[in-house]
Amino acid sequence: MRQLALALFVVILACACTATPAVDDYAAFYEHQPRTILVLPVRNETTSAEAPGAFQSTIASPLIQRGYYIFPVLPTLDVMRAEGIFEGEELVGTPPARFKELLGADAVLYITLHTWDTSYAVLASGVTVAMTYQLVDTSTGATLWKDDAKRTIQSQASGSLLAMAINAAITAMSTQYVYLAREANIAALASLPAGQMNRNFETERTRYLDVAARAAARKANKQSDPDNE
Repeated sequence: MRQLALALFVVILACACTATPAVDDYAAFYEHQPRTILVLPVRNETTSAEAPGAFQSTIASPLIQRGYYIFPVLPTLDVMRAEGIFEGEELVGTPPARFKELLGADAVLYITLHTWDTSYAVLASGVTVAMTYQLVDTSTGATLWKDDAKRTIQSQASGSLLAMAINAAITAMSTQYVYLAREANIAALASLPAGQMNRNFETERTRYLDVAARAAARKANKQSDPDNE
C-alpha cells in the first residue's frame, strides 16, 4: 500500500540561485586565491535543531571537488571551542584573521540556513531548504565569493488514496532534507571559481581574469570619456 501511495506522487526538483555575479571582482579573488577553507558551523535561522548538523555533512565534498582543501569538522570544532569560540554570534563576532592564526586557513566560509521546512496543503506537500554562502579572506577580511541556493521537492496526490498518500509523503519527505541540502550545495558552489587542486583551475582562471580585464577597460573608458557612454 505504501508503494502504491508513493506511486501517486509527482516529484518536482527546483533550484533558485542568485542572478547577480557570485564574484564581484575576479582580479581581487585571484589576488587572494585561497587554497584552504574553514567551513564554520552553520548559522541556523530555522526552527529545526537538527538542520545544522545534517547540512554540515553535505558541504565538504562539493568544495573538495572544486579543488580546495577543507579542514576536518570535528578537530577544528575542538580547537575553536578550546579558544572559547562557539556557534552563533560568537562566530560572527570573531575576526576572520583569528581563524588564520588558529588554524592557518586562507579563507572561512560562512553559511546561513534560512529554510528547512515541510509545507502541507490539501493536495500537495513540499520540502524546502534554502541557504546563503559567503567566502571571506582571512588576511584582509574581504568577501571573495557569495551566493545562495534553494531546493524544493513538491509532491501531489489525487484519488481515494489521498489520505494514505499524504501520510506516506510526509514520512518520505522527512528523509529528503540531506539530499536537498547536498543538491543546493552543488548548485551554489558551481559558481565558486575552481581551486588550485582542480584540473580546470588554469582554464577558469584565464577566462575569469579576461572577464575582469575587459570590465576594467570598459570602466576606464567611461571615466575618461563620460560622453561616450
